[in-house]
Amino acid sequence: MLKRYPQEDVCGVFNTILDHFGESFRFNASTFKAQLAQVIATRPDLWNKLRYDEFSLEPFWLDLSGVSLQNVEVCGLNFDNVSLAGSNLAGAKLVSSTFRHTDLSRSDLRSARLNGSELFRATFRNADLRYSVVRGASLHQADFTGANLVGAKFASIQDSQPGASFLDLATAIGLETATFDTPDYLRRYLEEAFDYCHHPDAESREGSDFEAEKKAALIKNHLDIVFRSEVLSPSAVKVLEFVSGELMRYLAKQPQELMRISPRQFEMVMAELLASRGWEVELTPATRDGGYDIFGVSVDMDGVRVPWLVECKRFSRERTVGVGVVRSLYGVRFLRSSAANIMLATTSRFSSDVLKLRASRYDLDLRDYNAIVEWLHSYQRR
Repeated sequence: MLKRYPQEDVCGVFNTILDHFGESFRFNASTFKAQLAQVIATRPDLWNKLRYDEFSLEPFWLDLSGVSLQNVEVCGLNFDNVSLAGSNLAGAKLVSSTFRHTDLSRSDLRSARLNGSELFRATFRNADLRYSVVRGASLHQADFTGANLVGAKFASIQDSQPGASFLDLATAIGLETATFDTPDYLRRYLEEAFDYCHHPDAESREGSDFEAEKKAALIKNHLDIVFRSEVLSPSAVKVLEFVSGELMRYLAKQPQELMRISPRQFEMVMAELLASRGWEVELTPATRDGGYDIFGVSVDMDGVRVPWLVECKRFSRERTVGVGVVRSLYGVRFLRSSAANIMLATTSRFSSDVLKLRASRYDLDLRDYNAIVEWLHSYQRR
């Protein structure tokens, strides 16, 4: 967590730096933000000295919220750990600059040019980026929740290369709530992105590390968009085939991400894990009232087929699955007049009552967080 120093302290340190470089200019606490905005517009070299100099404080949070940098034309500036929330940057040309952890929420960035900039974990919540240019910008974990991206220009397939990737947009977050040119813009982009991932020239364009980082982000951040509808489109089927391997390997390395996927995505993960173990699986519709999530059939070494009703609970690690859930599943089985076994899978753990019940039942299988992680580690693509 970065420190937040009083504005008077920051003024004092910056004035010490000005003395060091023989500058006659002085900051005043009462007009500090306006003075800094003027420095950015007219003395970008001095701004970077203030941000980089050895006399500066340890990395700290600098508040420039609400300033106006409209139509400013500078490049190569360091805006790391700066709050520009609610600021006016319309028409600004700030190419090849760094905005790591920068707060640009609610800012006016219409027609701004940020191409070639580093936007790692920058926040654009509810910002207006209409007709802005962010082509070639690094967007990893940049937050576009609620942002207006109509007319915004991102890297295309044609100009994709290391440092200006077509997949950069996929590494951002919050895109499902952003506004694009058309309602289906994001879905169409995802279809093209998955095709691009499997293009023979993708690795030569992207570099050797693109699979590990950008493919994983593409899956993790946008699966809920692809699978939002109950009926899978051809593009969603293609994504599902991709997910079968890439997502499982990602979750095996980062099992805590099980807590971030949606309950429906967790059902899909369990279905894929069961299928990889030779089961026949059928996901119930997302709006089902049947009381279970997956109908499966396992086949033992003697070829005996065993039906299963599987319920998936994507709970937080602290939330315990109680015996009532198990009893409900047995009730569903009774109503179906089924001889199916019961499996309960969860990202959390089971209560002592559930474990006691399991000890007395031959037809009940429990898979808690640790057991699911073990399955992920032993996952083999079908």
